[in-house]
Amino acid sequence: MKKIFVILIVLVLTSMSAWANGSLEISTGQHNFGLIPQNSILVHTFWIKAVGTDTVRIDAIKTGCSCAISKMERDWLAPGDSLAIEIEWDVSKYRNSIYRSIRIFYNNIKKPLRKGLKGTVIQTLDSARPVSISPYRFELASSALKEIDSIQFTLTNHSSGDQKIQNISKEPVQCKLVLPSIIPAGSSATGYVRIYPEYKDKEFHTSVTLAIGDQQQTNLTIPIRRKIYR
Repeated sequence: MKKIFVILIVLVLTSMSAWANGSLEISTGQHNFGLIPQNSILVHTFWIKAVGTDTVRIDAIKTGCSCAISKMERDWLAPGDSLAIEIEWDVSKYRNSIYRSIRIFYNNIKKPLRKGLKGTVIQTLDSARPVSISPYRFELASSALKEIDSIQFTLTNHSSGDQKIQNISKEPVQCKLVLPSIIPAGSSATGYVRIYPEYKDKEFHTSVTLAIGDQQQTNLTIPIRRKIYR
């Protein structure tokens, strides 16, 4: 009994020390991109929060592959502050199931904070079930001959029950996404994506992950690209 009491005291003191020195919490667990069309660049943003009484300094973010890069506004957080981390992941060379563990090192602590990313790369999303989408990538192109600033897309429900749709990724800053809330059984519904005026002269890659309200909790990720041809 005395031994158990000593162990509990050590655990409490260790926890109090970590709190005093500053630590990090992650906003959400593993992100599932779900079904992804081939030759895509995925973008996912998540938040970390500093807990404790001391400033947290981020030493490094390691993605384990040159195909994935991280972006953040600064490398430190004051107590109670939150910081967005954006991961851009080029999965062009991948097929079938994919997984990437993002490791966040901070305050010279050996054990990093981890964020899991996973998905399944398939050829196209127009063959996805229970809901397919067409077009399955949004190419917002600009050229001397033509401007494509908005795209209407169609979501088709191939099941016998109504399906709810929601965006579970961060809303893109470059464009507005409008989704139908429900797709009736055996029917289709439309939505659209439209670039914001301040991004018309900028090239970018982003993506959105849509959650389907089926029993299998299917997700679809649609890549979005702005390409300027001159």
